[in-house]
Amino acid sequence: MTDFITKYWVQVLFNGILAVIIYSATYNINSLKSYFENTNKNIENIAEDVKELKAGQEESKRTNRAILRDKLNQKIKFHMIIGNICLHDREVLHGLHTEFKSNLGNGDMDNMVKKVLSLPLEEELKGE
Repeated sequence: MTDFITKYWVQVLFNGILAVIIYSATYNINSLKSYFENTNKNIENIAEDVKELKAGQEESKRTNRAILRDKLNQKIKFHMIIGNICLHDREVLHGLHTEFKSNLGNGDMDNMVKKVLSLPLEEELKGE
């Protein structure tokens, strides 16, 4: 009879331990599932932020190209009107053109810049 009672309580004890293990495993699985769902949402939010940043960068590039193009046009027109260029403006014009090209500006400006760079250098005023 004591064997039966002992076996019964051992079985109850093991069932209790097994129930605690199963509950813990289920709780951990649900916690992990929730963690990964939140992680996936965070990754999706980061991906959207990256897309927005890339769009902003493209807009900035277009704006920079437009500003550089305008500044180049101003310099070119000015020096074509006066018919010469000073050394400083030649260096500035070359730098603007180089930057414009590095921002994937088109080749329309090349010929105009070449014409301006080929203008005679402005003679230094002597005695003033």
